[in-house]
Parts: sequence; structure tokens; C-alpha cells
Amino acid sequence: MKKISLITLLILSCNLFAQVNKSISGHIFIKKEMSLETALQYHVGVPKVLLENKDFINKIYEKNPSLIKGKKIKKGTKIFIEIPFKTELSPIKKEIKEVTDSKSQLIFAYRYTIASYKDEIGSISAEGNQYYPLSIESEFAYQLNRNYKLITRASFSKAEELKTSLSSHGISLSSEYEVNTKLSFNKFDIPLVPYIQLEYERLSTLNTDQIVQGEAVRHRDHGLVFASIGLSRSFVLLNQRLNFETGISQSVFSSSKDRGKDLSGQKFNLRITKPVLDRVSIHFLFNYYFLNGPSDISIARYGLGASYRIF
Repeated sequence: MKKISLITLLILSCNLFAQVNKSISGHIFIKKEMSLETALQYHVGVPKVLLENKDFINKIYEKNPSLIKGKKIKKGTKIFIEIPFKTELSPIKKEIKEVTDSKSQLIFAYRYTIASYKDEIGSISAEGNQYYPLSIESEFAYQLNRNYKLITRASFSKAEELKTSLSSHGISLSSEYEVNTKLSFNKFDIPLVPYIQLEYERLSTLNTDQIVQGEAVRHRDHGLVFASIGLSRSFVLLNQRLNFETGISQSVFSSSKDRGKDLSGQKFNLRITKPVLDRVSIHFLFNYYFLNGPSDISIARYGLGASYRIF
């Protein structure tokens, strides 16, 4: 039997429940950009008479809110469909002339970031704002198979001086960077895609615990390893396609240039991406840190940027 390379054939489970309800249901996984009708006709074998049934097509859109009528379906989309039980399916065993999509993607992004910083120890509190006019990021994604996707991101941020309530002049901070690897699971019959992630981040804070003892204000560098779990989803809001990603991270390892000054805690992550052109997207990023150590630190970061897909 000739292998079909454009799309995975419909995975249908014909069980007793389906027979009672006179329908069969399952998912198809889109491996190349194409229209809904093309996917249903050529690779599932849905007959033309059923494709012309508006109720049938509308029901598919209702079950899959990420799909937009009149627009092609993006590669990597998983679609739930339900077909009348006695429908005779005849997939067409022929190749469709479409542009080949790679399993891998490489993306570069620029982002402007601002942050609010709060450092407390006892009744002493240092508060201020941080600005990162230069934040660059690269992302490499690889589709292992239809169920698993591996994504690696690396980012570098150059911070301006931090001005706080404890000092009349700005405090120089080290450049910050992070590297993370994420594995997403697209194998469950749910609208959300869960993922796990491991991340290393270099972070700069203040020596607030020493400031209260009369020492000079300076920055302190930390290395943190976070383990994360989260969810992602593509959806349509006001006829605009958005990609949503959120997760919670727990520190599992920490180091500091100042002995005995390690940090531990959690981080909340949120990223919303909107495609604007074929290769160009804009994104919003929000991170919130809850960290404990020599002092209690909370950092809220807001970033807005644009990205370009190389391939």
C-alpha cells in the first residue's frame, strides 16, 4: 500500500459506543498546510455529498474552535471529526502538489521588556523598575512525530541601571540569559497541549541583606534551574488566531557568587503569540518570580516583541 506523506490517515475507533450512536469519531493530524475539505476528501475519504452538507462542516468547526472558515489549516493541527457510522470512506491514494513543510522551525525574536522589582527583609523594602531595551531570543522547534514536539529557546537581555528606594543613584546589573528545552504532548484527546520543561536562568538581584547592615549597594548574580509544567493552545478570538502558552516553574537548583546567598522559589510564565504575516509574529510575555533566600524577592516582567521564522 502506497504511503501517504501529506497527512496521517484518520485514526478512527469503531467501538460499540459508536455503533449505538450511529457515528464514528477520531482525530486527523495535519502534516502540511491545506484546506479542511482537502484533508477530509483526499485522506479520510469523506464522500462529496457529505462535504457539501453544511451541517456536517459546521459541526467540525464547532468542535475545533481553532479553525477559521475559509482559511487553510496550519501544519501540526489536530482535528476532531465525527462521521455517520455507515459512511463509506474512500481515501484517494495520490500525492497532492503542495509546498513541503519541514519538521523543524527556526525563529529569531526581539523584545523590549520592563519589570517591577521588590526586595524585602524584615521591615526594609527595596522597590524599583528595571528596563531591558535589548532582549533577543532564538527558538528551534522539531516535530518528533505527530504526538511529540521538542522546542529549545535561548534568550539574552541587557538591563539598564536599576533605581530603587534604597539608593539615590542607579545600580548596574549584569546581563541576563536563559536557556530552556520543552517537550509538548499532542497525544491526548483534549483541546489543550500539556508540556514539561527544564530551564536554566542567570538572574541579578540586590544585596539587600547586606545593605541593612550598612554595606554598599551592589548587584548579586544567581544561577537557577527550573523544572516546569504547563499547557498551550491555539484558538481564535474575534476572528484572530492566537497561540497561548502558560506554565508554573519550581526551582530545583540554585547557585550564587556570594556563598550562602542562594535563592529558591517559583515562577509563573505566560506567552501569547499572534501571527501577522506568513513568517512574522508578535508576542506578549509575562513572568512573575516568587523567590526566597537572604531576602524575599518578587519580580514581575512584561515584554512585547516581534519574531521572524527563518524556516
